[in-house]
Amino acid sequence: MIRSRPTYANGDSPENNIIHFQQPNVLNEEIEVSFEMKGFGDITTSQPTSHVFPTDQADASSCAPKNRIFSDQADLGLARGSLDQQKRKMHLFEKNLPNPKVHESKAKFCYYDLVFGVSAIVIFLFDIVTDVMMVVHYFREKQYEYGGVTAALVAVSSMITCLLGLHWYLIDYHKEKKRTTAEHLTLTPKYVWGLRILCTLFMLGPVVRIIEYLYYGLKSRNIKCHQEEREKYKQAMLYKDLNSCLLRLFESFLESAPQLAWQIYISIKLKRASDTISISLLVGTLLSSWMSLAMSLLSYHKSLRNSNDLKAKMSFKSLPFYFIWRLSEVGGRILCIAFFASAFDLWVFGILTLHWIIVSVWLIMQNTSFYKKNLQEKLFNLICSFVMIFCFLNMREGHTRYRVIIFYLLVYIENAFMLAFWFRFTKDLGAWFHIWGFIVVLVLFALHVSFQVVYYTLFHPTQNIPLCLSCDRHTIYSSMCDDVTHSRREESPAENVNAPNTNQPLESCTPMLSGSLSL
Repeated sequence: MIRSRPTYANGDSPENNIIHFQQPNVLNEEIEVSFEMKGFGDITTSQPTSHVFPTDQADASSCAPKNRIFSDQADLGLARGSLDQQKRKMHLFEKNLPNPKVHESKAKFCYYDLVFGVSAIVIFLFDIVTDVMMVVHYFREKQYEYGGVTAALVAVSSMITCLLGLHWYLIDYHKEKKRTTAEHLTLTPKYVWGLRILCTLFMLGPVVRIIEYLYYGLKSRNIKCHQEEREKYKQAMLYKDLNSCLLRLFESFLESAPQLAWQIYISIKLKRASDTISISLLVGTLLSSWMSLAMSLLSYHKSLRNSNDLKAKMSFKSLPFYFIWRLSEVGGRILCIAFFASAFDLWVFGILTLHWIIVSVWLIMQNTSFYKKNLQEKLFNLICSFVMIFCFLNMREGHTRYRVIIFYLLVYIENAFMLAFWFRFTKDLGAWFHIWGFIVVLVLFALHVSFQVVYYTLFHPTQNIPLCLSCDRHTIYSSMCDDVTHSRREESPAENVNAPNTNQPLESCTPMLSGSLSL
């Protein structure tokens, strides 16, 4: 909660102290921005540990996100685990103040959410089935290298997703058992846990979580239930949605993105123009992987906004624009990678490695704060920079337009280089895909830019996003690298011996990875 009367951490002197505040018109003071998580007390900007959400019905009321204070600049986020409480200071300027308007927790489950969830299940299953069919096809044709790599991409991503899902369920079970025993509540039936684990072992972890999300969503609309009970179902629905979308996000970038590039590479090498069955199977594999990537980005973006009371919700009419933006962004990038690889083979890894190093250094310069330990923070940056080989992720709050410009400038310079060298030096000069591939990449580029601009100008939930920002050095540097208005890291209470002890772990809260909601 936000305290209305200023209080100081070190005596009565306002110097070198953190001020709790309520009024958003206080300027040029060091403040503590705190928010309340129902059931967990007052918490502040924090660092993640290895706990997870309790997602069963018994704990649904303890998972309610309530009036969390963020600026409206959070898009794609990795929301899992609990937070170690760690207060952080920052200088408050008017532009840094969060929008006090609360978009009340009216993320009601609508029928289009049902269609959206079912579509996500269908795309996921179709993606897995077509990939397995491609593996079988390659081995039948005795193309063991292609089949082996395809199978490895499916197996490795599924194994990681399976282990992650089982790990979450294990911690959920222990937390539920501990809490329900203390509060004399009913545990989730054992057969439900058995079904969850069984489905996860058979690569259906995201599916069973989506089904539970749909179940709780429909129960939250049941007029036969009391209002309090429907609210509990709604909170369980929101967290099931977050968990399922997070698993899908991992699976997509671990499997679908590399798989899409690999299958395009194979199709160029084999040139199967006369085999109708294999072409149909290949097209199905490509489309399912491509759609899966865009759907995972859209799903998580939508679920984060629904779970945050201070975020305006995405309207139904905004979904196609966001989806096509992400679809064209990922599609054009992967096409350039696959085309270049078809002509220069392993040299493509040189370009991707250079991109990975540049983005990793850039993320480190942004001084992200997701983990308390510096080593863990750097490893996290390295993982996120791998994802940014394929698309943009915003890692820090603040104006994103300058970061977007820098990132897309780098990406499209690389894309232009790879596309031009492939077009000039490929051995497939005159092939049907030589000209058409070049045209498709240009069309996807135009769609990407157009739909992103249209989304932000006309359909962004925040609305009224200013067209122009100040071009002073402070704004540009703070946007592209570290926000210089924030106090130095060494002055944070976690490292200040005079600061209060705030290292008490809080269960089942949400560490966020910001995304590109607001330019």
